Amino acid sequence: NLIVNHSKKELQPHGLPEFPCAYYESSHTSSIEDTVPWHWHQDIEIIYIKKGTLTLQVPCHHMSINQGELVVINAHTLHCIFGSPYCEIQSIVFSPLLITGNNHFSFATKYLSPLLSCSAFSSTILNGKDYDTPQHFALAINALKTNTFAYEFIVREHLTTILLTVYKLM
Repeated sequence: NLIVNHSKKELQPHGLPEFPCAYYESSHTSSIEDTVPWHWHQDIEIIYIKKGTLTLQVPCHHMSINQGELVVINAHTLHCIFGSPYCEIQSIVFSPLLITGNNHFSFATKYLSPLLSCSAFSSTILNGKDYDTPQHFALAINALKTNTFAYEFIVREHLTTILLTVYKLM
C-alpha cells in the first residue's frame, strides 16, 4: 500500500539516509486491487520481471515488459503498474545521490543529471538478449538480500552499470 500526497508523490522513504536504496518483491494481476496506483518519487526505480508480463503506464503511453526484461523508470516520473494478466517482479528504488555522491561530482554533472533531465527518458526497457543489465540487477539484488560484506559497493557498482547503459541509449 503506497502512501501518497495530493500530487501523488510517494511519501515512503526507500532505504536509509546513509544508504538510500531498497528492494522489493511482489506479484501483480490485472485486477484493480493488485495495481500499484499512480505515483511518483524522487528516486530512480528499476523493475525486473521474474515471471509473466508487466504493464507500465506513464502519462503519455503504456508498455509491456516481459519475463527476463527490466525497465528503468526515471526519477519524478508519474507511473503505475499491473500484471498482464500476471507477473512476479523484483524492484530496486534508490536515490540518484547513491550513484553521484553529490550534485557537483562529475558522476552527476556529466552523466546522471543530463540523463535524469532528458525529456526522452521517462522509462526504458532493457532485455537480456541485447544487454547484460539483468545480470547486473541480479547481482545488486543478491547483495541487498544477503547483506554481504561491503554490499553498498556492490549495489552501487551494478546500479551504476545499468544507468550507464541507459545513458548510452539516450
